[in-house]
Amino acid sequence: MDEGFGMTQIQALKHWGVQNNEEVFLNALETIPFGGQLEIFDNFLGTYVKTDVKQFLVQNTKRLLENKRLILPKSEDNKTKLIGQMRDYAIERLTETGKPKYKKGYVHTLE
Repeated sequence: MDEGFGMTQIQALKHWGVQNNEEVFLNALETIPFGGQLEIFDNFLGTYVKTDVKQFLVQNTKRLLENKRLILPKSEDNKTKLIGQMRDYAIERLTETGKPKYKKGYVHTLE
């Protein structure tokens, strides 16, 4: 979950985990700064490279969907539900450095 815009949801999830004595859940809960970078191992180059978090997550989700390794229920195929929100998660423009800027809309709902 995004460390920035998801803070309210993170606090609610932590509260739920404490209330329900869900230690495994609490230990698995992680925040990620979507505006930041992370180091991933590039198999082709054989080294670690820095990449933008949001771009990495979006591209991996896209690849999983295209390869049918992530299957979503048809009940979510509505403009206001998950699949509809994902369809609206589109690149509006590229910055001078080539980073994608996404349309507003449901961006922070999905993050």
